[in-house]
Amino acid sequence: PPIEETVGLLVSGDFALGSFMLCKSVKNEDEESITSDIVCRWRDEGVTYYLQRRTTPKGNKAAEGDPEVGRFRFWVSSAIWNLSENIFCKVKPWTEGMTTEYNTIKWVNQNIPSLPTDEVIYHWVDVEWKRTIMISKRVPGKTYAEAWPFLTTPQKLDVAKQVAGHLKSLSEWTSDYIETVEKTGRTRPLPIVTPRVESRVPREEYEKFIKRKNARNGVVVLPPNLGEALILQHPDCNPGNFFVTVPSGPEKMPQVTGIIDWENVGYFPKYLVATSPRHMDSFFIANVDGSPPTVDNFDWKWMLSNACVHVGFPLELEYIKESLKYQIEDFPNLTVENFIVCDHLPSDNHE
Repeated sequence: PPIEETVGLLVSGDFALGSFMLCKSVKNEDEESITSDIVCRWRDEGVTYYLQRRTTPKGNKAAEGDPEVGRFRFWVSSAIWNLSENIFCKVKPWTEGMTTEYNTIKWVNQNIPSLPTDEVIYHWVDVEWKRTIMISKRVPGKTYAEAWPFLTTPQKLDVAKQVAGHLKSLSEWTSDYIETVEKTGRTRPLPIVTPRVESRVPREEYEKFIKRKNARNGVVVLPPNLGEALILQHPDCNPGNFFVTVPSGPEKMPQVTGIIDWENVGYFPKYLVATSPRHMDSFFIANVDGSPPTVDNFDWKWMLSNACVHVGFPLELEYIKESLKYQIEDFPNLTVENFIVCDHLPSDNHE
């Protein structure tokens, strides 16, 4: 079945999960009735939930139950359900040899314990349906996008400093390959519902490829960080992918409580950490109420970028401007500056 039909409500509190797993529930006082053959259990809001394998795996790939109950987000290549108030179930396509998001989170927890991630309860690969299923707890706090309207400028700058510090911790790990933490190639959606694991690419070959691509597109500025080791990065650290506390007053600083969406973490050129927020749309903060954006909605882009510069990441706007030129040549009303936010906004003036 499609990704968005992986999970289905059977009866209140009970779900079918993929081809061979069931999620069942009982009240906490009835917990003794749970048999010993369960996979795991957890409590939430006065109810005990547990995973149990089907006695016989489904013999077909037809969805079971109502997939719309609890499903609050889905795309072509992933879907997320609330199994209960504070528990999430995330499903993504899978192929042999790929580094799963769970394995990346596990690696980060073991090697960089100071970096807050979502807490995973259980994870498995459904080989029959070719997808991964991950059960995790709700991260405390609000997403940064939700918290943004309630924070002062000094508080926002402090959050940027915290996030930059976590990205700095990741960058202490280096490699001479474009690869994942498990030393596999990156996973690309080709097509989007069928992931493909690429080969590990040596840094020298990657640099040659970028030079050839730039020459073909008339880019004359050399790529940054040539000859330098690649660093571990979370390229999706946008305002919807990390959580913060919201202080009761302006005198207290928010705390970053968790960073999520680890599936694209890997080793890449150093300049991307501080430079990408300036031109990537995902770092823009959309108003959660759907109201039109103001200039303040772009502030996170330069705040994070400048905080990353302060901890040692290079900002390479000239290279990005040059490399963007060929992408907009068919749009005469656009300029490169439309894609680069705040060239000259030093955060020193705002601290």
